[in-house]
Amino acid sequence: MGYLGSRDYPRLKQLLDEGNVIVCFVDYNFSDNIKCRDIACAKKLGCGENVEYSVGVRGIGYSSVYPCWNKRFTDQWLYDHWEYLNLEFIDIDSSRNTIEIKTTYINLIKTKNYEKV
Repeated sequence: MGYLGSRDYPRLKQLLDEGNVIVCFVDYNFSDNIKCRDIACAKKLGCGENVEYSVGVRGIGYSSVYPCWNKRFTDQWLYDHWEYLNLEFIDIDSSRNTIEIKTTYINLIKTKNYEKV
């Protein structure tokens, strides 16, 4: 049972504008022009006109878009940028994903295969 990925970029922007941090997957070129896929997180930083739509993980910034610095910025420009990254995200409101997360959690509890914090 895999995750239900989404490329609904207007939905992703809405989730980020609401303050959510979203799990996503992006493509990048590794050495020798080999394409790789990586897990990352998308988030919106800042407030007002000084915002950044950021996609990255482990100190690797795959994308940083600053609308106030880009005279050509539109929502569509942002969506095209995410499409270029082949960005796919896990919609936190997807019923299928919610079921998977709950099932995983329940299985961890049943097997006690977790660390207590």
